[in-house]
Amino acid sequence: MKLLTLMFPLLMMAQEDFRYRTIHWAWLALFIVGIIWCIPIDWRICLYNSILVSTQLLALTLFFSVKTARLVFLPSEYLGWGDILFFIPLCLLFSPGNLIIFTVLSLCTGIGWFLVYRMFFGKMVETVPLAGFFSICLIVVLIIHVFIDYDFRDDSILIRLAQHISGNS
Repeated sequence: MKLLTLMFPLLMMAQEDFRYRTIHWAWLALFIVGIIWCIPIDWRICLYNSILVSTQLLALTLFFSVKTARLVFLPSEYLGWGDILFFIPLCLLFSPGNLIIFTVLSLCTGIGWFLVYRMFFGKMVETVPLAGFFSICLIVVLIIHVFIDYDFRDDSILIRLAQHISGNS
């Protein structure tokens, strides 16, 4: 039941990001404190996730720098600080495999919504509320965790599934 208390700051971050395209740092801090209060943290996995996220952000910086032929600072042009800082609680919550799956599915959801919104409403929305979409997707993940008790900090199911698919059982 403690996990359900994490939903309030997530809802507030989603609401602010969808409405104002910004999130207040206090909601993020409250969410991180809530995670630490609710879930025993494996700091080793958190370190792996931090390296993974840092590598992704570095690759994104390199991609946009090469694309624009100049050094790009992501928070000033492509991602907001709230979007970047939202990865901190994700590093605490997920195993590396589940973090990758969550990130990809959340990004696909956000981009899909963005395209559908533009297509049906014709409004020129220039920014995607990434932290807002991550918040909504994380609420869904927390609800799933409550009902099926899936541990999102354990990659063993993903490893067994990959072995099964590849035929290396």
